[in-house]
Amino acid sequence: MSMGHRRIDNPISIFEEILRPYKGGYGMTPRTWEVGTREKPTIVERSELVKKKYRAWQEDDGSYHEELIVDEPQETPNYGGTE
Repeated sequence: MSMGHRRIDNPISIFEEILRPYKGGYGMTPRTWEVGTREKPTIVERSELVKKKYRAWQEDDGSYHEELIVDEPQETPNYGGTE
């Protein structure tokens, strides 16, 4: 049986095969965790999800508008670092 025409009777295994690249299986580069030193630190990128609130309205002429609601800045907690 060729690789292109595999028969899979179990739908769960089809789903697992689809998710394998996202789970770190075959086809993905394995994660490498390197730890730097104070003199030569490792650069770490993180993304952050930020929710923002807007006032939204529609004018009589059909135009749509949004205005950002700016809250007072909240103090970021210091988790043992220097200020």
